[in-house]
Amino acid sequence: MVSRRKTSSSMPCYQPIDIDNIISRLTTVSAQQTQWRHSLDVSEREIRSICHLSRELFLSQPMLLELNAPLKIVGDIHGQFSTILLLLCYKLKYPLNFFMLRGNHEVAALNRIYGFYNECK
Repeated sequence: MVSRRKTSSSMPCYQPIDIDNIISRLTTVSAQQTQWRHSLDVSEREIRSICHLSRELFLSQPMLLELNAPLKIVGDIHGQFSTILLLLCYKLKYPLNFFMLRGNHEVAALNRIYGFYNECK
């Protein structure tokens, strides 16, 4: 019988990353770059580590957030790939003080109404 379970040798190795350095690079735009033509100064290894670490963090925390005032809420973020990376970095840096909620566009009906469904075909 063949096992489909990954062995430890095939599991990816996520090296430590410098979150502060990545945040600095993501928030620094040179005078020659516009916000629409901003190149991403983050390596694939760093991106994979950010995704892996933030996934583990989200899975370790409760799905229902019971928070106390005062709160600052920022919403309806329609960002680029660098925006989600920045938000994930802030989540990793401040795991107990930075919270992310999923948006209403995860509802199938809203995806069709606002055209996101057709964009992803």
